[in-house]
Amino acid sequence: MYGRSSNSGIRSPFVTALLLLSLIILTPVLSGQNYYFEQYGSKEGLSASKVYTVIQDANDFIWLGTGSGVTRFDGLRFENFSTSDSLAPGGVKSIFEDSRGRLWLGHIGGGLSIIEDNIIRRLSFSPGMFVGVDSARISDPVRPVTSLTGDVTGIVEYEGSIWISTSLGGALRLDMPAHRAVLMTGQQYMGRQGLSNDAFGFYADRRGNLFCITDMGIKKYDHASDRFIPYNPEGLTRYFLTTTIFEDSRGNMWFGTFNGGLYRQDAETGEMGFYDTRNGLWGNFVTYILEDYRGNIWVSSMEDWESRGGITVFSPEGATVFNNSNGLKAQHILCMIEDKEKNVLIADRDAGLFIYKGDHFTSYLAPQFLPSNDVFTIAQDPSGKYWFGTGKGMALYNPALKEEDRIKLNGFPPALEGIQVNIIRPDGNENVWIATSGDEVYRYDMVEKNYRYDLDLNASLRSLRIGAMTTDQRGNLWIGTDRALILWDVKRKESQTFTQINGLTGNNITTLFCDSRGCLWIGTEERNGLTKHIPGSNEFTSVTFRSDVHPTAITETPDGIIWVGTIDGLYGLKNDAVIKKISEADGLLMNSVNLLQPDRSGNLFIGTNLGLNRYDSNTGKISSFNEKNGFTGIETRPNASFTDDMGDLWFGTSNGAMKLTPSKIPPMVTEPVTHIWRTLVNYEIFPMRDGVRLMHTQNRIIFDFLSICLVNPGAVRYQFMLEGADEDWITTDQSRAAYSSLGPGRYTFMVRASNNYGYWNEVPAKLSFSIRGPVYATSWFIILCATFLAAGIYLFITIRERSLRREKEYLEAKVEERTAEVVSKSLELEEKSRDTTASIRYAERIQAAMMPPENYFNDTFVLYMPKDIVSGDFYWMHDSGFRQYIAAVDCTGHGVPGAFMSIIGHNSLNKIVRESGITRPSEILDHLNIEVVHSLLQRSEKAVRDGMDISIVSYDILEHTVEYAGAYQPLYHVRDGVVTIYRGDRFPIGMIDGQARKSFTNKKVDVRPGDMLYIFTDGFGDQFGGQHEKKFKTVNIRALLSKIYMLPVDEQKRRLEKSIREWMGGVAQVDDILFIGTRIP
Repeated sequence: MYGRSSNSGIRSPFVTALLLLSLIILTPVLSGQNYYFEQYGSKEGLSASKVYTVIQDANDFIWLGTGSGVTRFDGLRFENFSTSDSLAPGGVKSIFEDSRGRLWLGHIGGGLSIIEDNIIRRLSFSPGMFVGVDSARISDPVRPVTSLTGDVTGIVEYEGSIWISTSLGGALRLDMPAHRAVLMTGQQYMGRQGLSNDAFGFYADRRGNLFCITDMGIKKYDHASDRFIPYNPEGLTRYFLTTTIFEDSRGNMWFGTFNGGLYRQDAETGEMGFYDTRNGLWGNFVTYILEDYRGNIWVSSMEDWESRGGITVFSPEGATVFNNSNGLKAQHILCMIEDKEKNVLIADRDAGLFIYKGDHFTSYLAPQFLPSNDVFTIAQDPSGKYWFGTGKGMALYNPALKEEDRIKLNGFPPALEGIQVNIIRPDGNENVWIATSGDEVYRYDMVEKNYRYDLDLNASLRSLRIGAMTTDQRGNLWIGTDRALILWDVKRKESQTFTQINGLTGNNITTLFCDSRGCLWIGTEERNGLTKHIPGSNEFTSVTFRSDVHPTAITETPDGIIWVGTIDGLYGLKNDAVIKKISEADGLLMNSVNLLQPDRSGNLFIGTNLGLNRYDSNTGKISSFNEKNGFTGIETRPNASFTDDMGDLWFGTSNGAMKLTPSKIPPMVTEPVTHIWRTLVNYEIFPMRDGVRLMHTQNRIIFDFLSICLVNPGAVRYQFMLEGADEDWITTDQSRAAYSSLGPGRYTFMVRASNNYGYWNEVPAKLSFSIRGPVYATSWFIILCATFLAAGIYLFITIRERSLRREKEYLEAKVEERTAEVVSKSLELEEKSRDTTASIRYAERIQAAMMPPENYFNDTFVLYMPKDIVSGDFYWMHDSGFRQYIAAVDCTGHGVPGAFMSIIGHNSLNKIVRESGITRPSEILDHLNIEVVHSLLQRSEKAVRDGMDISIVSYDILEHTVEYAGAYQPLYHVRDGVVTIYRGDRFPIGMIDGQARKSFTNKKVDVRPGDMLYIFTDGFGDQFGGQHEKKFKTVNIRALLSKIYMLPVDEQKRRLEKSIREWMGGVAQVDDILFIGTRIP
């Protein structure tokens, strides 16, 4: 897009002085050297791979203008918007964010859209230059609008107005609209105003000038005449059309042309410089110019409109070209920006979006640089040559030779051609030691420049597998194998073998390292697998470490800490004791460590199968490097790392050799920026300002927040809290928080984020709001209601007092009249009461005579406590000779009605068992149900409310078995203090409510001698009492029975009675109580 004028970052003061030199001196690029450009296209989620422009807004979102509309990118997800989301028709060719945070979108074909408060609005133009607005939320249907003809090629804010350039309609100046304005005013500029109908973009420099690029050259806006005048700086071509303008941090003006190369006007002298493909430029068709945070100038260009695009970066070190040959698969670059993390984003007309995250990582690949991309070892010898061991042989890079001779991929001894080279270690005696997958060791003599095969050394390695190799400060070679540690004395050409007999913790050596004091550290696969060897002795000391994991890599940082990598994380040792552990919980990509490599600044790089971590010993922060931020090798190899004499770090990976230049790592973002970019209320977009007051019905709120980290989007973590609802921070990797059913009150939503470097922003993003209560809950409404209530009460009391006085007088007269009647009738009632009491006492004697004695069966007790003189509860017992029956029955009601029902029940049970010979408890209840209904003349068609609850137990003396059936009432079986409950059916005897009769269930009870069986009515559990006058409940019954079941039955009865009476205290008995217990003989 034309017209970008933003510049960011620190500018190098040397750029201007060295730029001319850098234009003609290209930075050497090794054959096979690749740079990482992350590419996004349609398959990654873009609506179209045709990207015209890119910007980053104030909320850090990346916006892309594409052939299908506009796309919003947060580093992880693409959200695409088109005409169905209320955008104007046509692809988006230009995007601009104004000073009020609104996004202006210019479309192909002349459409114009605006995004404000996350709402898309489509602008339409009238001939009188009044701009009406068709607004719609993202989900609203499309409405047809009119638009300018030609493409909208550029948008810029200048002196409080919005300037828009088009390819057929000249330029348009709009007065800055108010928030969500529906009408706008402005002015159009075309040929009559000194411009042209074909305007390709605007550029506003820091001097206050506004330039417009047209098909007739550059035009400059003249304030005095309100016209555009020609701008022709001396030395700038007039033959080739200008395509882009840029002002760098030094004030120099840059002009890109169509097939005419690049021009630079010096800010101090005004002299014009010219550059094309002959002195460093990739192509003469310049499409865009950018300055990065280092002050380097990026120029995107093509040889012509149909050729592939490339970028030339001019820096004090020289010029670097990015194109299809070294990682940039661009076609036609139209726009570049630098984001807040110092990444460079590149919009390509055909290939989508590219993100360049820095040149700190460089990859070297086969076949140009390596025989194979599987790099197992890597080293630099004292002469400065680089050695690479791969799965298919070696490669040697000598930077001192001519460029075409620097890389050597063949010409090695036949034994080293095409074979896997596992370890390469230079020593201090002008030797380079090479171990192969054939478990042989070769030596390259740097003085004689030839390869040697030491027979005695390899004889000591026969039938051993080499797993590690290093040299010590004396120049000796140490080789770790699967069965021993081998020491090769280079000068004496003698070998020594060490095993567990000599003090090693194990014989299978996994890693070797010689520290700054000359001590040799040996890692083994066995338990407690870490040993230290003191130089000049044959003593090995076991170091207490971990008994269950073995070391995989060992190194030392400048502070003297020995670091040991394992399959379970990283350990730091000081004075042979563990002082630090780092694991996935602290930020490691994975716990299994492949390699460790410190840099000169004290940082420790940790290689894993998922990429690279950097541990900063000064801050304790851990950052990650993977494919997303340039470490394309991803899976590191053991023994494959070193720091070269330039301070660069090299890593061998499964996907080539990777070089890291620490000085080129972009500045660390120590505090990420977090934004609350959208709020939804009741699931609809609702822009919330700080301090907003919501209605009580607006209590379902969603907060969308983000902290964009394009360096490594997957590393971002969030913490959020809603003060007034949450008690503590909530940690998540999601970028949304939802709350529902919030009550009235004041709230503050806070959110913070951590980035790839492990830093959290100290000051969270905040949004305060309040929810008002309903009208009926407001103080004024309550006061008003209280006033009306008080007035009403006063009025009611006044009227009531008058009424009561009249009633009192009337009642006093009536009382005197009735007193005489009461006296006479009370005498009559006393006589009737004596008769009734006598009848009830007679019924009591009948009921007592009807029931068997309480000691009818051995080891059986009956706790019988009627509420009134006569009871609705009764018990029934029968011994048929071979079977014994016990039943506890609770009839409807108590007192006289209950007593009548008990007589019916007692007689019916006798008839069923004694006369009819029914023995199964369930059948007894089925017949009892029929007898009770018939006795009361009840029918199933008529709803009735008379009946009884019952539990009945049958004990077969010969078979020693117990059967049970119940109507509502349970059976409790206690053995060894464990209470087992057998529950009755959930319907009573004799109560039918218009439904079909049901049959009762017979249950067999597994009993042993000494077990206790208990049946009881609901009066015991329903009795109120205790400290809070609550029901006794069955849970207390179970607890009581589990304590007393071993006592004699008489003592159990006493304990039960005592418990219920103590529970009742002064509370009256509420129901009849019946409790029966029997012990199995």
